[in-house]
Formats: sequence, structure tokens, C-alpha cells
Amino acid sequence: MIFMKGITSIFYILPFFIASCSCNALSDNIVFFQNDSIPVQQKLQKILQTPYLESLGLDELQINWMQEFYSERFFNPIWCNDSSLHKEGRGMKNSISRSLWFGIPENRLNFETKSNRIWLEDEVLITAKLAVFLSDIRIGFIDYEQKKYTDKVFISKESMNEFLKLKQRNSADECLLSQGLIDSNYLNLSRQLYQYCTNYPLDTSTFSVSIARLDSTKSRIQATQALFSKGYLKTKSLDNTDFNAALKLYQQHNGLKPDGVIGKYTVIALNESTYSKILRAALALDNLRSKKTYPPKCIRINIPEYLLRFYVNDKLLSTHKIIVGKVENQTPELHSKINKIIVYPYWNVPNSIARKEILPILKRTPNYLARNNMKIYRNNIQINPYRVRWRRIKKNTFPYSIRQEPGLDNSLGILKFEFYNNYNVYVHDTPSKNLFDSDIRAFSHGCMRCEFPVKLGKLILDYDSISGRRNSITADSLDSMLLKIENHPILLKVPIPIFVEYTSVYANRDGILFYLDIYKREVDFLRIMKE
Repeated sequence: MIFMKGITSIFYILPFFIASCSCNALSDNIVFFQNDSIPVQQKLQKILQTPYLESLGLDELQINWMQEFYSERFFNPIWCNDSSLHKEGRGMKNSISRSLWFGIPENRLNFETKSNRIWLEDEVLITAKLAVFLSDIRIGFIDYEQKKYTDKVFISKESMNEFLKLKQRNSADECLLSQGLIDSNYLNLSRQLYQYCTNYPLDTSTFSVSIARLDSTKSRIQATQALFSKGYLKTKSLDNTDFNAALKLYQQHNGLKPDGVIGKYTVIALNESTYSKILRAALALDNLRSKKTYPPKCIRINIPEYLLRFYVNDKLLSTHKIIVGKVENQTPELHSKINKIIVYPYWNVPNSIARKEILPILKRTPNYLARNNMKIYRNNIQINPYRVRWRRIKKNTFPYSIRQEPGLDNSLGILKFEFYNNYNVYVHDTPSKNLFDSDIRAFSHGCMRCEFPVKLGKLILDYDSISGRRNSITADSLDSMLLKIENHPILLKVPIPIFVEYTSVYANRDGILFYLDIYKREVDFLRIMKE
């Protein structure tokens, strides 16, 4: 016991003795590290001196963390033996080098490393990178307001020790996968991202695949090269009988209709590197880390996925296709509460639509308003559209407001889900049902058109109660109202939180889906992760 205390005292005194050694002297002192008679703990102490850790790229806080952490371990290494990394060390080093598989960009774990490194430096670099990795995978690494990386923060020493207990029972990959949020969406995405990286190479090539027109051979050659590079084809041969199956699988993985046609959106997907897609998945995981917990009952809309999901008691009750805004009329991200369902809504035409789209039609066809069951007002007084000299009306000084009356042909359809927001958007039905057949559904002026809105309305009413008292309007009542074709607002007893979000990668138990970044809202974040 006395002997052990003596050894420990030497370990604590030694740093002060060798602190005067310059970094270059330490680096050049290869003989010291190759001397088998010197305990590995003593060698590790030399590595952990401030000048040496500075040369490895660690800052003051990180250096203090490392010195305290190993001091509490009596400078016993974690990842190596007396002369090299052991099996667990090699496994963890390999796993961390594939950090993107777990949703952490490689450049996030970069430390400045010297050439001709001493083998024991791997010990401290693995620990330093792991400390950043574990912190990032729990609290995130993106500052979304400033659009930059957050500062590198090491996880607490207590949490690091808890993690190290896991490695005694699991592989390095499994240990890293076990970290992060305990949330089904997060767990599905993290597991499916890892599985995708296991099955497909991290292709960094971009392509210039063209849309298949008359010269389909050229497009097929280009698509074949892209699919081969991405691991969906085993050969580049044009005679490959697996081409159609590979293309359809790729389309499926990218949220596109698996029709085997090299169309506009398939070309966009093929021309993006797998590396870029995986970075988008890492961003999606980080996005989940930054979000607050969702309430048990809510509606969540993901714009790039063109889907609305209704949850009750954390259970997914219903999924609906949606149509979102065009690129020039983008649907905003927002958080609000649906407080009202409008049966057979009026459509108060936004002034921008009236000026830019309806006015030019009225100059050619004055009976457009009558055909579309619309009325026109000036200062809230209805006027006769046939008495207006439309050719004299200027787009920039349009003095009227237009309202479409309720009905089956109303642009908002037969139901509207209303919630307060600064963008004047809402969820509603549409008479243009055929648009839901498209895989890329960016057609609106910013509102979200919902497929099967009556089903959604009935579910909302079924679960609308407070203190056991249900809404007086039931699913059957809604059917009766729809038969009357009259405007009728239904107030909800308990407003439903609605989240309109933007995440281009989604996963479930069946796999991972890479949707197109239709509004290019993730470009700035990908640039950060690539630099």
C-alpha cells in the first residue's frame, strides 16, 4: 500500500519536472518512448504535458480536461498497451474515423496532428475525439441561428467513464450507436444511416446525368456510371440486366416514384454524391437533437417529404400526402396551434395572387370571376366586375379584394384547418386531387394542401375533448355539414400543436429516405460540414 502511494506521488510530481522540456525536445526524444524499461504511465504523462497537447491541437479547456481525466486514472492508458494500440484501441480508432456513419462529420473531430507521430499520441487523440463525439451526439454541433459549428465541448469525465464501461461488453460501433436521443425517430434514423453506410460506398463523385429524351443511350450510360459509383450496380456494362432494378431501388431510396424512368428529379438525385446525402442525414440527426420534445397530440409536417402526420398519445394515427409551395412561393417553417376547422371555407384571395395572376386574366376574360364563383369588393363593398375597365387597372395599384365563395370548386376545397401565423398559410383541401400523384409536390402559393382532409378532420374531432367532455361536433356531424355545402366554422376545445418543419432525410424501420432539398435550405449547413 505504501509502495503504491509512493508510485502515485512520483506520477503527480513528474509533470512539474518535465514541464520545462520544450515540445520539440519531447517530439525528438524517440528513445524515451522506445525504452521498454520506462512504464507506459510515465510515457503517457509526458504526452499529456501542455506544450505537447497544444501541438496536437487541443485548447486550454480540453488540455485541462485531459490532464485531470488521466490523472484520476493514475495515467493508465485506455486504448493501448506498452508498445501499441490494442484490439479495443484499434477498433475505437477505426469507428471514430467513420464518424459520419454515426451522424458526426469528420471535420468536427479534426485536431492538428504532427507528422512522424509517436504511437502513444493515438491514445490521447482517440480520447479527445471521443469526448467531442459523445458531446456532439447528445447535444448537437450546429448553431442554427448563426449557421456555424458550436464550440467543441468535451463530455463530462463522469459520462466518459460511464461510456467506457460499455466498451467492455460491446463493439466500438455498437457502443457509439447506443448514444444519442432515446426517441423512435432518432433511433430509426441513426440505425438506418449506419446500415446504409455499411451497404453502400461513401461515393464523393458528382455526375452530369442528363434527362432521357430521344437519345436514351447517353442518359443510360451516365446513369449506369452513377449507379456503379454509388454501389447499386456491380459493373458498368450497358448490357447489365440489373440496371432497371438498380435504378428503381435508387429512386425508392430517394423518395421518388420507382418507375425506372430517368426523369428530371431522378437526374437531380443521381447527380448528387452519396457523401452529400450522408451529410444531409447527419444534419437531420442534429436537427432532432436541437428540437424540444413534441407534445403527445400534435400534427407534424415535413416539407421535403410532402407528408403530414397526426399523432395522439405519441402514436401515429394518420399520414397524409400534402402539396407545398413552389420554389418561388416557399412554405415557411413554423410552430402554431390549429384552433378551428372551417367547413366549406371562403377563400380570400391574397392581393399578390389577385394582382399577378387574376388581373391579367380579367383583362382578357371579364367573366372569369363569375365562372369561378368569385366576388370582388372595394372598401368592403361588393361591386359589379362588368363595370370595371380592367385594361386600365395597373398591377401595382390594384384597388380591389377578391373572395371565392364556398363550394366544391373552391380553391381551398371543402375543409380548412386554421392556425395563427405571420405568413397567412394554413392546411386545406384542394379540388386538384390529381396533383397528389406526383412524387415532388411543390405546386402551391405557400399553403399546404392535404389529401383526405375529411379523414383528418374526423380524427381531430374524435380526440377533441377536455375533462372528459367531447366536442359537440362529431365525425357524423361533420358528414352532415358536408352535405349542406354551407360555410361553418368548428372551434376545437383543445387546440392542436402543429409543427411545419424542413428535414430532407427521414427513416423508419424499413430504411432511410433521401428527399430532394427542394428549397436548398440545407446548402449553407452542408458547406460547414464539408469545409
